Amino acid sequence: MGALRQIRRVIVACVDEMTSRLFGPAGKVPRWLRAMVWPTLCVFMILETRSAEAFARLIGDWAGILVSDGFVVYLKQPWRC
Repeated sequence: MGALRQIRRVIVACVDEMTSRLFGPAGKVPRWLRAMVWPTLCVFMILETRSAEAFARLIGDWAGILVSDGFVVYLKQPWRC
């Protein structure tokens, strides 16, 4: 089973993002490193935006309890703390 599919099966996960110009072409275009973390598994995605759509690409149909820093995109998740 792939790591992304596996982490989408956990009950509780932490999600966060950070920006970095290192990932963009020639270091000029910012990219967002998104992470979905569980004690024994971490999944990272490098995405072009910090949008709700980018967040949805990471979590897919996951409906677990989300632990986050309260960024507005995460507030739409039904189960969060």
